[in-house]
Order: sequence, then structure tokens, then C-alpha cells
Amino acid sequence: MWFATEGGVSCYDGEAFTNYTSADGLVNNNVHGVAQDGRDHMWFSTLGGVSCYDGETFTNYTQEDGLASDQVFRVFEDSLGYMWFATWSGINRFDGEVFQTLNRHDGLTGGTFLAFLEDRQGRLWLGAGSALAAAHRHSRRGGRPALRRFKRHSHSRQQRFDRF
Repeated sequence: MWFATEGGVSCYDGEAFTNYTSADGLVNNNVHGVAQDGRDHMWFSTLGGVSCYDGETFTNYTQEDGLASDQVFRVFEDSLGYMWFATWSGINRFDGEVFQTLNRHDGLTGGTFLAFLEDRQGRLWLGAGSALAAAHRHSRRGGRPALRRFKRHSHSRQQRFDRF
């Protein structure tokens, strides 16, 4: 079991904790998210970029490598093996080689996206404080996911989202 902390990451093996920090290769000690990919590599979203741990070494990614921002809040792997990162400046999709950025120029609005969920149809839902978007990974334009945006109506008691 892995735990994100403001002092690095901790792994509990059922008997003891092992702590990892920037001294061990983590890109930044302020960790916000943890995800395990299909190759059993651990991904950590931090306030200094993203770290991938293969069980022995850390590989770090920052804005210089293509992240929209070094402030990364969430990490998620979809069923096709893409890694998704929610950053201060947009969403990144990573195929293992290239980062693609989705941001307000692609139609993402509503603040910082902090939630990912993949539904049974393969749509990736992206949630922010005042917006919701669905990334349709199978219908790409120019290699980019097609986005469908939804707007929240705050004037009603029920949470209602309309497509726009």
C-alpha cells in the first residue's frame, strides 16, 4: 500500500513502512497522488512534477519534458495504458514518450481538474470544481482526444450539468 504525504511517499508491505523522498530520487516531496500502472510501476504526482518508480529507480518528468505544469495534483492510468495527469495548467496525456496537453484552448474550463473516472464506454471523465468534461479517446482529431464539455448549473438545488 502506498501513501502520498507532504514529506514524500510511504510504502507499507504489511509489516513495515519504507519512505521515499527527493533524496531517493523522487522529483518533489510534496506528493498529491499515487497510481499503479499495468506494468506495476508506481506513479506519483507532486508539486514539482511526476515521478515513476519501477521498484528500483525513479524516472522524473517536469514541464521541461512536456507537462503543462510542474504542479501535478492527480495521476490516472486508463484502460488503454495512457497515463493522465491533472496539473495547474491543464490535463496531460502521456503515452510513454510524448505528453499531450489539454487546456482552456481545447475547451477545458472550470478551474483545476482533480478527478478522473473511466466509464464502461471508455470515456474518461474529468472533474473540476465548476466543470465536467468527457474525453473520448477513441474519436481523436489529430491524435488528440475529442472533448465534450458540460456546464454546472448552480442555481438549482440539484447538481445538473448541461452539455455545451
